[in-house]
Amino acid sequence: MKSALIIEDDEGVVQSVSTTLIGYAKKSAGTMTDAIAALQEHEFDVVFLDLALPDSSASRTLEMIPMLRILAKDAAIVLMTGYPKAIGNAQFAVDSVLLKPFHSGHIREALADANLALAKNRCATSDTAQLCRAFLAFP
Repeated sequence: MKSALIIEDDEGVVQSVSTTLIGYAKKSAGTMTDAIAALQEHEFDVVFLDLALPDSSASRTLEMIPMLRILAKDAAIVLMTGYPKAIGNAQFAVDSVLLKPFHSGHIREALADANLALAKNRCATSDTAQLCRAFLAFP
């Protein structure tokens, strides 16, 4: 079974994403600290990442994307935000961006985009994939 980590402090958003991810085992984390612990303990197929968390500002979360990429291994990363101007070049370091407010159709579309990006990464050789990830993580 596929699995998803939903890093979000708003329970309504967690429920919305969780309900849409049919066929996925789901885990949620309300803080960056909890998210890092979850990524160290489990492997996920997709990570939904809120830009602003109680223990991480938007700018700090953006700075942490390269580390989260390493911890998430081959998981697709979907960045969620209500502030599209805040993401800047970070859109190139994640597999998809989900703009708030959103509905189930937007979630499915972001997941499809993320899975497509992930499939493209898996098709590359491991050396090439590592170079691409390093380049994408560069500010």
